[in-house]
Amino acid sequence: MSLHNIEGRTGEVLLLKTKRGRLTPVFPDSLRQAIYAMLSPPELYRVAQHGKRWELRLRSGDAEAVRGALEKLILGMELTLPTIDFLPWVDQDPTEKQKRIRCISTPK
Repeated sequence: MSLHNIEGRTGEVLLLKTKRGRLTPVFPDSLRQAIYAMLSPPELYRVAQHGKRWELRLRSGDAEAVRGALEKLILGMELTLPTIDFLPWVDQDPTEKQKRIRCISTPK
């Protein structure tokens, strides 16, 4: 038996284009590993993909170091870099499931 996908996690997979324009997945575990491999990872973070733009919210930590870690991962995968915008931290409603990585919309 083989698994084709894991239900409930597809909204956490971000998509970026290769140099040839093919959409390729960037899995949440890859993002987490890139962030937590930093010398001083942020206490809490959230990433939301809006097409070719990623919105990052950090509760603490060095935004430029996080940007560098993510760009290193993406370039290592030979994908096109998204625009990365940092927004102020906003606590989520405690009754909502706490998702750190979300794909709101994919690149066109």
